[in-house]
Amino acid sequence: MTANLHQRSSSCAITATRDAQALIVRVGGEIDLLSAQRLRDFLLPRLRVFLLPSVGVSPRSEVHLDMAHVSFFCSAGASVLADASEAAQQHEAALLVRPSRCVARVLTILGMIEAELAASAPETNTPSEVLYEIGPPR
Repeated sequence: MTANLHQRSSSCAITATRDAQALIVRVGGEIDLLSAQRLRDFLLPRLRVFLLPSVGVSPRSEVHLDMAHVSFFCSAGASVLADASEAAQQHEAALLVRPSRCVARVLTILGMIEAELAASAPETNTPSEVLYEIGPPR
């Protein structure tokens, strides 16, 4: 079963695709103070429900955030990702991100991804096939 979920604001678009093995959340546009709250309200409940153990289903171990099309990203957005990473780790899952350059810069400054990874992140709106695991801020 695949479920598609969508939320759009004036500054960002968020979609999620879910099946038995993967939750893929795609985020585009600007993640500022207002849209970060929308991202939090969209992402965290879906992440927790997705990671709940189900009878007869193998454990879910990864959540992918495709943020290659994010053109602005502030620390409020990083806070959402830190909370999502913590929720994933509580279920022994990894939160993986495909960042745009601005997302990679903020996550690097906060110590959530390694510095050399930020340098290899694509320019905004350039798709990348590389996923980086997000850790807690240092």
